[in-house]
Amino acid sequence: LGQQQQLDEAFATYDRVRRPRVDEIAKKAASNADVRKKTGPVGLRIKEWVIWAFLWVAWATGRQSVGVEQRHLVYDIDAAKL
Repeated sequence: LGQQQQLDEAFATYDRVRRPRVDEIAKKAASNADVRKKTGPVGLRIKEWVIWAFLWVAWATGRQSVGVEQRHLVYDIDAAKL
């Protein structure tokens, strides 16, 4: 294979493996933005404080993954099927 064809195949494989994760993160970000748009400044402050408190308590008790959707943050490229 030529060098350009090898690069094209490598990038196609990379995109096929990474695209679902990127799409999931983009969808979650859009959902979070919608929540922010629908919440007033006081409600937003309260939500941010509650989230901060929840994450701090989870950290302090060693339960960082309890109730928190972190699957896309703990991604292991070595486990991905190419």
